[in-house]
Amino acid sequence: MVHLGDITKMSGYTIPPVDVITFGSPCQDLSIAGKRAGMAGERSGLFSEAVRIIREMRYATFGAYPKYAVWENVPGAFSSNKGEDFHAVLQSLCRVIDPDATIPRPTDARGGLNGPAPGQFWQTTTRWRGEQWMPSTGAFPNVACASRLSSILQVGVPEKYYLSRKACEGILRRASRRGKQLPELLKMALEQQIERSL
Repeated sequence: MVHLGDITKMSGYTIPPVDVITFGSPCQDLSIAGKRAGMAGERSGLFSEAVRIIREMRYATFGAYPKYAVWENVPGAFSSNKGEDFHAVLQSLCRVIDPDATIPRPTDARGGLNGPAPGQFWQTTTRWRGEQWMPSTGAFPNVACASRLSSILQVGVPEKYYLSRKACEGILRRASRRGKQLPELLKMALEQQIERSL
């Protein structure tokens, strides 16, 4: 992995183009454990630096790269500032491709556009899931298509990137201790990984 240094000093115009940019702005401003300063907070403001780099790289490569952007953060990002911070994240990323893009907000219990109603969150509203709002950046951008993780997964990944037997056993043990039911597919994958490493 190449370390490029301070993100505020990087230029998307000059760094080598990549297929995927993954980033996570610091979570303290969005986390329910933090002060909830939101995207306007000093730490979470680094999100805009990542979007700037994505925009610059797309400009420098005539829209070819990056093909995907993955933002990671805490679940509190969905509810921070009554959902407005997550709305701003979606809108900022979509505006990299279409500067006039607008993202509709989910309606509240009375049908108003005041953000999610109590008990309703961005991630549980199906129209907000990635496959629904992910802009098509493929060979035919005018054709609607669903972007899938499977289209970018690499085959033949070196073993050092796999979870160890000990890590898999730990995940299963903690879930059992806490009385949590893991999704069947995840449980099966962890068990298969344990068997592979014996």
